[in-house]
This record gives sequence, C-alpha cells and structure tokens, in this order.
Amino acid sequence: MPALLLFITANFYSCKKDTQKSKTDLLTQSSWKIVKTEADPGTGIYENEPIDDCQKDDAIKLNADHTYATSVGVKCDPSDENETGAWSLSPDEKTLTVDSDPATIETLDDNSLVVMTSDVFGGVTYRYRVTFSH
Repeated sequence: MPALLLFITANFYSCKKDTQKSKTDLLTQSSWKIVKTEADPGTGIYENEPIDDCQKDDAIKLNADHTYATSVGVKCDPSDENETGAWSLSPDEKTLTVDSDPATIETLDDNSLVVMTSDVFGGVTYRYRVTFSH
C-alpha cells in the first residue's frame, strides 16, 4: 500500500504545472476599471479622492500587441470618446507607460493593478495612486 500512495503522490506533483503568469499576461488578461483614487498633497499621507459616477464604468484594455483601447460608458462630458494608443512595460517591469505617461507599478496580480504617478507644482511633489480591478 505505501508504494501505491507514493506513486499517486508523485504523479500528482509531477503533473502540477507552474501557473505563474508574467506581468504582461496579468496586464492583458482582461479590461481594467478604476476602483480607487488617492492623492498625497505633499504631506506623505494619501487621502481618498472621489471617483465620479460617470467614471466607474470606464475601462481600459491593454492588448498583448502593446496597444490599448478605452471604453467610455456613461460620459462625464459630451465630448468624451473611446481612445486607442500604445503601452509599454519597462525592462525591469516596474514602470507601465500608457502613451507617454509613465506610472510606477506598486501592485499587480490576477485581480488588481495599483499604479503611482507624481507631479511637481510650485516646488511640492504631489503623488497619485490609482487602483484598478477587473
């Protein structure tokens, strides 16, 4: 009996595949929607920023060929339109650039993407963190 148990256990683990996805696979598996926005107005502390109802159904789909397409649901402004463009991932896979706008990837997994950007105004660095989900 121990030989049979050893055989079954060995076969179970040898058939188990490594299912770790690449960052590109994670980014391109399905559309992303904004679920949370935060801003740090130079204090070192992030504060929640409201998301307009008209933005909650907007989505961005990053494609494997490094193009993207946005899908605008309810329009915040009558001139809002779907957009297309290009995206890239830095060689160290820490920076996601959409068109010419880079963002640092803080978290990326099967369900969420968190990116951080920053701007300097009047000598103060403002940081913004956006959380996306599928």
